[in-house]
Amino acid sequence: MPPHAGGRRRGSRSWSTGILVGACIVVAVAGGVIGGVIVNAFSSSSPSGTAGSPAAGTLAHTCLVTPVARETLPSVVTISVTGPSASGTGSGEVIRSGGYILTNNHVIAAAANGGSISVMFSNGTTADAELTGRDPLTDIAVIKVSGESNLRVIPG
Repeated sequence: MPPHAGGRRRGSRSWSTGILVGACIVVAVAGGVIGGVIVNAFSSSSPSGTAGSPAAGTLAHTCLVTPVARETLPSVVTISVTGPSASGTGSGEVIRSGGYILTNNHVIAAAANGGSISVMFSNGTTADAELTGRDPLTDIAVIKVSGESNLRVIPG
């Protein structure tokens, strides 16, 4: 009898399939247990108004976004570019109080060959900027706003 027609080969296939299914079940159960442990670690386990809950004044597992935003947003800018054949917008952050702003090369690429760059600060004021350096390979660029000083540098 040829090897491909024997019952032994079919049996070994069933055995291999059984091991694969069993392994998948073990991985699924382990993943569920690990996921449950992670969720439990990051969620409040006590009812509202008891010790350990935000209502009781404890914020052990809560990220306070408002203070982070208050500290960071004055350093974040919106960049508008206009070039000979394209325009666009993007974002950047003040890295030096004298007006240097870090952004991505793809944000300012349209203005790299004779276009214009404008920066809007978080308070709504705007200023013109010039390209001081860029690296298309790493998608990084630095621009400098004109006539601005004492800008808020992004926290490090």
